[in-house]
Amino acid sequence: MTKIYAGAVGVEIRLDTDQNLAEATSMKILVKRPNGTETEWTASQYDSTTIYYVTADGDLDASGDYVLQAYVEFGESSKHLGESVVLKVYAKYE
Repeated sequence: MTKIYAGAVGVEIRLDTDQNLAEATSMKILVKRPNGTETEWTASQYDSTTIYYVTADGDLDASGDYVLQAYVEFGESSKHLGESVVLKVYAKYE
């Protein structure tokens, strides 16, 4: 995998949900930033079980470990979290 640096824009992040997404009503990537703050990115379907998001300006603004977790809803009564993964973002020249 290629190193990702702080400030990178246009990075495609894919997470496998292990769920068939055909009936999904909401897809997100939950994000815990290196400073401990949390946010979420609205994801799209990549294939039958994978979601993706393309980073925008400010998404990867700091170096460190970003903890990512897929979140998928199938209506109000069915909400699922995927396994957490760590995305290491490097400082310039690192």
